[in-house]
Amino acid sequence: MPRYIMPLLVACIWGGSLCAETQPLGMSALGNCGTDLADTTDCPECSGEVTFEVDRYWHGLEQCLRDVRDSWKKYGADQVLDLPGMPTLADFTRDQILAEMGRDAVQFRHGMDGKLTSFADSFGADLQPKGDLTGVVLTNDLGQPYNGMGQTGLGYFLYQLAAQSAKGGYDRAKADTAFYRTLARGTIATVLAPVDQGGLATQQPCATAPDLTCTWYHSITRHDRPSDAGGTLNQMLHVLRDLGLISALSGKLGWDEPFDLNTAITEGLNQLFLSGGYQGPETAPDLADFKSDGRDSTGPTWAYYGFNTQAEKAKGGYFLKNLEKNCSYHAHDVQLLGVILKRARAEGIAAEALKAAQADSSALTDFRAVLREAADGTTLPPEIVCNDTTQRKIKKLLKQDSN
Repeated sequence: MPRYIMPLLVACIWGGSLCAETQPLGMSALGNCGTDLADTTDCPECSGEVTFEVDRYWHGLEQCLRDVRDSWKKYGADQVLDLPGMPTLADFTRDQILAEMGRDAVQFRHGMDGKLTSFADSFGADLQPKGDLTGVVLTNDLGQPYNGMGQTGLGYFLYQLAAQSAKGGYDRAKADTAFYRTLARGTIATVLAPVDQGGLATQQPCATAPDLTCTWYHSITRHDRPSDAGGTLNQMLHVLRDLGLISALSGKLGWDEPFDLNTAITEGLNQLFLSGGYQGPETAPDLADFKSDGRDSTGPTWAYYGFNTQAEKAKGGYFLKNLEKNCSYHAHDVQLLGVILKRARAEGIAAEALKAAQADSSALTDFRAVLREAADGTTLPPEIVCNDTTQRKIKKLLKQDSN
């Protein structure tokens, strides 16, 4: 019997119906990780021989980690992978995260105004931070954080990995859980910190409700813009959605995390519906600023993909050159808003923003209305092309709205 089979059989007997495969798990189970492998010779803390080289900054890594999480849930920490060195899932996962954290673009902040440092300068051999870690940052070409969506998305999957390692069953389980939670906290802290403190949040009193706080969480794909340039609508919504997922997961596990995520989500919804919109640099847009027919227009209208938060005047909305994506992102925005608002109602938060969102004159009402027109075959503007896949998604969304 090959030497790696015996622990798998023991795991199967101990774990009941959730048994590890008695053969190495093939790479197809980790299909979202791609096929490009890199050796770990530059990763002193790594225990295996290879990790995946994953494209698309942290968004691509999140898709890879989704497969890792699902495989861990199904087969357990000791499942062997059909990779060089036959690593277990737990060891491979740690190596994949370590390889990512060791990239030049990933930096670590200690203290509120501390400078950014490398992983090697921030963590010891025991994978414990050397000081007061206050931020884990995916940096752009300017050495600044730039992608809130990637930050919260990776944070969510790091918490998911911590939830798997917390089940135990292998030697380094406790240390891994602490390590993943530490990194997750750092990624989220970067999103929630104000821009002038090395974060991605622009905060201001809400124009239509001055006793409330409005917050935009910046996110952009480009690597050449400053932190407060990120005004991509779907990425802002991903931040709010993911903060809700993290709040639900940590609450379910009884973890006391150092964030008030419901307040962060409330402030984000306040920004979209109560902020009064963009007034120039160092301010942020509201949902109406994304109405391509003009923020004061009424009736069905398509949503801009993004907004230039460096513009002198509130005319910063823009579409993508890919016309099909303009349609699919609009539908995705409406879908995300539905999920976020549904959770806000269930949690009893963001009451004023919810009231504004439900008004007949709200931008969300107009964004939903144009989807109904698109489904009915109304002629589309030249910037919008809805392919068959998006049409099916639109019809599904409209059906859900009617139920």
